[in-house]
Amino acid sequence: MTPSSSASRARIESPNRATDPQPSATRADPAHLPPTETPATRPTRRGRPGAMTPEMLESARRMRDSGGTIDEIATEFDVSRATLYRHLGKQSSKL
Repeated sequence: MTPSSSASRARIESPNRATDPQPSATRADPAHLPPTETPATRPTRRGRPGAMTPEMLESARRMRDSGGTIDEIATEFDVSRATLYRHLGKQSSKL
């Protein structure tokens, strides 16, 4: 490659850069998204939904406090014992 060919290549590439003032801002800027796709309207939680709702957890806690076994409670709510232990453990640590 001769010095003159690299200089001509630089002249060819530089006008393209000058016509695109901020290439990264046009792609990543949320202002260019339609109003329904702004980050504020997207769901905050992603992934699989929880197996137990807060109401289910409260009922399970009451059943446990009144003497129900984990097996009975898990059958009642159609969840595994591990799920029930995990959620009841979180519930009791908040009190």
